[in-house]
Order: sequence, then C-alpha cells, then structure tokens
Amino acid sequence: MISDSSLFVLLPVSSTSQPPSPAHSSADPKWQAPAFDITVIVDPVSRGAQKIGPILSVLRQVVNCDIRIFLNCVEKNSDMPLKSFYRYVLEPEVQFTADGHLAAGPYAKFTNMPGAPLLTQNMHVPENWLVESIVSPYDLDNIRLEEVQSVVHSQFELEHLLLEGHCFEATMGNPPRGLQITLGTESEPVVVDTIVMANLGYFQLKANPGAWILRLRQGRSSEIFDITSHEGSDTPVNSTDIKVLISSFRSHVLKLRVTKKPDKIGMDLLGEDDDSQPGLWNSITSTFGSSKEEQVEAETINIFSVASGHLYERFLRIMMLSVLKNTKSPVKFWFLKNYLSPTFKDFLPRMAKEYGFQYELVQYKWPRWLHQQTEKQRIIWGYKILFLDVLFPLDVKKIIFVDADQVVRADMKELVDLDLGGAPYGYTPFCESRTTMDGFRFWKHGYWRNHLQGRRYHISALYVVDLRRLEAWLLAKSLARQTLPY
Repeated sequence: MISDSSLFVLLPVSSTSQPPSPAHSSADPKWQAPAFDITVIVDPVSRGAQKIGPILSVLRQVVNCDIRIFLNCVEKNSDMPLKSFYRYVLEPEVQFTADGHLAAGPYAKFTNMPGAPLLTQNMHVPENWLVESIVSPYDLDNIRLEEVQSVVHSQFELEHLLLEGHCFEATMGNPPRGLQITLGTESEPVVVDTIVMANLGYFQLKANPGAWILRLRQGRSSEIFDITSHEGSDTPVNSTDIKVLISSFRSHVLKLRVTKKPDKIGMDLLGEDDDSQPGLWNSITSTFGSSKEEQVEAETINIFSVASGHLYERFLRIMMLSVLKNTKSPVKFWFLKNYLSPTFKDFLPRMAKEYGFQYELVQYKWPRWLHQQTEKQRIIWGYKILFLDVLFPLDVKKIIFVDADQVVRADMKELVDLDLGGAPYGYTPFCESRTTMDGFRFWKHGYWRNHLQGRRYHISALYVVDLRRLEAWLLAKSLARQTLPY
C-alpha cells in the first residue's frame, strides 16, 4: 500500500499491447498509441515516492504505457520528511547468467551512501511473509560505512508464508476468545497451532507451500465448538476437513464461523485450565534441546527477552549469565527470533551446551490491522507487551521478562513465587543500592517524586506475567486496541 501518493490508471485503449498484424499498417495511429495512460500525483520526498519510483520504472519496461508524473510538494516541513534510503527489489523479467542458467535472483544495492551517519538496515516485506537474516557478519542495526573496509553484505531468507484468518461465533458474532486452531497434513495432523485473539478474531499460522488441513485443536476447543462455515479454503464438496492450499506468495486469509455444541452452550473456553492438552505451539516456536520430565518443567524458570543488534546481543549474553549465576532452579530462555542476528543464532546452541540451559526462539508477525510502527525499536518494544499471550505454549504458566541490558542480582525463583493477588503483571521496584547512580534517578526529583509520594518506582525492564491470568483477562488485546500512532 502506498499511503503518501495517488496512482490513477486511466481506461485502457486496448486490453493488450501486441505488434500489428500484416493487415494493419504500422503507421496506423491506433497501433502507435499507448495501451495504458498512467498518471501519478506524488510528493517527491515522501515514503510513497520511494516505493512508487521503481514500480513505475519497471512498468515502463514491460507495459506499453504513457506515464505522467505530477509532483505535489509540501510547501514547508517542520522536520526532515525522509530519513531513509530505499531500494525496491523488482525486476522486469526473469534474469539469466551468461551461460544460460537462472540467475541467483534480484538484490538491493546501495551506492554513494554517506559514511558518517549511523544507519540501520530493515526489510519491508508483504504482510504474509516471515523473513529472517541468515548471513551477515556486520551489525545491521549499527552500520557506519566509514568504518567498513569493503562493503556491507547481508542475505535474507523467506522462512514461512503466513496463513491468516478471522474466526467468529456464528450466533453472537463475537470472537471465540482463546479458541485453539491447528494446521497439519494427512500424515501429521498437528504441525503448527495457534490461538484466536479477541481483536477481530484474528489468528496466524506459519505455513509453507503445500496442502494443509485446518482443525480445532483436540481438547476444550474441539469439545465445545464445531466449525460450521468457512471462506477462503480449498475444501472439496462433502469433505469433513478444512483443506487449505498454499500455492502463491500472496496473502491467504480465511474466515471461520464456529458454533457451540448443544450440550456446551454454557461452557467457556477460559473457564478452567486444560492441563491435559498442553499446547505444542510449533506455529510460533522452534524448539531446541530434548524434552524434560514434567516435574523439571514445573520447576523451570522461564525468562523472555528481546534484542536487536550486536551491542544489545552482548548485553543479552551478560544478562543470561547473571540469571544463571544467581538462580538455582533450571532456566529456560525465550527469545524473539524476528530480530536476532545470524551471529547470535549461531552462537546460542554452543552457549546453551556450555552453561546448561534450555532455550526456544519464538516468532510472531505484527498484525496488519494493528497500527504499524515505523521505527524498529518501537516495534521490538511492542512485542514485549502486546503479544505475550500468543507467543508462548499453554503449559508455560508464568514468564519473566528481562530487558537485555539488565544485570540480575537475585534468584528469579522469588519473582516466580511472588503472590500477584490475582493480577496478571507483577513489576519490580527499581534498585537504589548504588548511591553513585543517584543523579540518574529521575523519580527522586520533580514531577515523579510528587507523583509517587514515597512509593517505590517500578519499571518495565523486569516483570513477571501470569500468562493464564493474562489470557483470561485478555489484557494483551485490550492494550493492542488502545495502541495509537506516535
């Protein structure tokens, strides 16, 4: 979507542009006329202009068209309108090498870039793509070209295509909060699974090209509900399974209607815990290491953190070691995979083996209907608050979030055992033992001192979350609905 520009395609003169037949004269004005007239009105220093320029260049090469561009400039700007360099990866035709083989593929190349500013590389991909960096020796969050000897090279990979959807109750029209959905095949019924959000009944599942079967997950979901109708699937007539064919790179969105079974009308999905069917959540997690006994799992301290860039990944390793040093219980770390560097992902298995901890990488794509942040750091901050209830397996009862740059000085078991009094969150007070940092404690002066009135200052750099209470209250969805543009 190009939000800052307007593209108008006028009525075509002809549906196709082909060479004239011998019966027609090449001088015939009808055959010299363009097949399409394209008029573009754009602010030249807008984000839309960055995107539409390469698109028009390719259209000019592949379509018989007449393009007119009108620059609609803003008279005055209070700030620099553009602070990024943009390359749209698009080729007019399939590329081949000199010996006739298929070329490696299109790429983005940045030349004549300033050397002094600190740059960050980011990808803008279609909403249903999950893309990750797989090769890059450089810190893509902190690029200073004057310090680079040759060139900065990075390679990205399309890891998954998302299957998205919206699910509602057929009778009331409300989203079935907490409904669990699985995606699998004939031979493996459950390959990936997820949960239905309260916001728009939204769900997403990681998939790849192929034929899939969508079902309600065994347990309370399948015991209480039946899928009564569906749109956007490839289900044959009279089939009892909902079949979905992922056959293109375009978005695939399903619309499901579910109905409670006659003898389950009064039951609520979130009314009681379902310990007998722990969630696999392969749709949004990648598990490393062998499984543990149930007792060990119950004692395991789950730590969640987010980081991006080599600097904060170094901080993250220090934080992990401080947790392991002070916590006597088994520890399992959870990391947001979306923004981890290839270097950290390669190093993590060796570190886990050396220090004896478990870890999992979790993924979730920022929903298209939620206000999109433009700064990578704001997106990362959003993940640590808005999507906690859909990031982790159902058998994880509590999770402790720790900022990557924190140093833990106590046993995390104390925070796990803390009585939250029915609340979903428990925030820790800021430490005040180091007097040398008094000058940086802003809550000791001015507005914050008057506002707190002697109470301790609590921060979001370290807090515990009761995931079951959070799911029941659906606070994550409420927070998501209240997310406004910055």
